[in-house]
Amino acid sequence: MMGWLIEIQRWLYGGMSEGMKSTVDVSGLPALMGAAFFFGIVHALMPGHGKSVLVSYHLGRPAG
Repeated sequence: MMGWLIEIQRWLYGGMSEGMKSTVDVSGLPALMGAAFFFGIVHALMPGHGKSVLVSYHLGRPAG
C-alpha cells in the first residue's frame, strides 16, 4: 500500500512544481489549490501524523 501512496505523492508534487514554473498568471490557481489539497490528503495517509497515537488510545479504552 505504501508504494502507490509514495508514487501518487511524487506525481502530484512534480505536477504542482511544473505548473508553478510554467505559468505566471493566476488562472491556474484553483487547479493548483485542488492539487495541493489532494497532495495533503495523500500525505496525511503516510505513516506518522499521530495515527498510531489515536489508534492506541482507542484500543486502550474500555468498551461501552
